[in-house]
Amino acid sequence: CFSLLDGVSRPETLVARAAALEMPALALTDHDALYGAVAFWRAAREAGVKPVFGAEVTVEGILPRSGVTLTRESHPHPNPLPLGEGVRSPIPLSPGGRGARGEGRIHFHATLLAENDAGYANLSQLITAARMRCQKGEASATWDDLAQHSAGLIALSGCRQGIVAQHLLAGDKD
Repeated sequence: CFSLLDGVSRPETLVARAAALEMPALALTDHDALYGAVAFWRAAREAGVKPVFGAEVTVEGILPRSGVTLTRESHPHPNPLPLGEGVRSPIPLSPGGRGARGEGRIHFHATLLAENDAGYANLSQLITAARMRCQKGEASATWDDLAQHSAGLIALSGCRQGIVAQHLLAGDKD
């Protein structure tokens, strides 16, 4: 519910349903944040459900090692995602470290779960790095950020805006 226009029920409601279904664990992933973590942890502790903390982190659209950049203009999918649904303009670094919006590049979502305390710390640092380089309300992690803060994190293939789905939608099976 803390991911504006994309969230679901409150953490307490999700945990209550998980407990009713006898689920031993439940993950909560906000967009580029851990806003619901405290409420989620409290509700999970009371219900006897193991909380798994995570985030759906926005990552710039340059592919590591390949140097390939997908753009809105070159994206071959007939209905590329509109801005606001995972496809965003790039936010390049300026000399002061804060971003200025550019045009046309795709950002992906990376769904990351904290496996342990080190993972939670790295997820927090990754989110901070992604937010510090952007305007207020935006976030953009780099592949270097992910490499630097990957210990203790589990990466999922993600949603439709994830790197795997976006490349498959673009016809790039490699």
